[in-house]
Amino acid sequence: MNHGVEEQHIFLNALKNNFYMLKLAYQSCPQRVLFEFFMKFLSLGRQTFYSIVFLRYVFNALEKQYAFSKIVSFIIISTAVYLLVDLFDSWYNIKIKPITDQTLYEKLNLLIFNKANEVELSCFENPDF
Repeated sequence: MNHGVEEQHIFLNALKNNFYMLKLAYQSCPQRVLFEFFMKFLSLGRQTFYSIVFLRYVFNALEKQYAFSKIVSFIIISTAVYLLVDLFDSWYNIKIKPITDQTLYEKLNLLIFNKANEVELSCFENPDF
């Protein structure tokens, strides 16, 4: 029983640490965090659509013998939406992400350096520190 409580404590500490890092990243570069959440949500939606909705529609349409033009239209529209999402994903990874990476690294490093600057030099000589 004690082992389960310990695992729960470890999990809660990890969760708190993740939220703390997310808060630091948001304070350093909010547009990066928002874009990243949006891109993950978009990617999850795309995967869900194609693995569930798309395949189910195509198989049901073939089974129920829908008009060929209706099936092809659905496939073309789905492919166009997929390509637009993929284009947006590429734009984000090529244009936005490298710029926000630099901003994020710069601000987080500055935060670490400022924190290290506040610590007394005698602490660095202590091996327990």
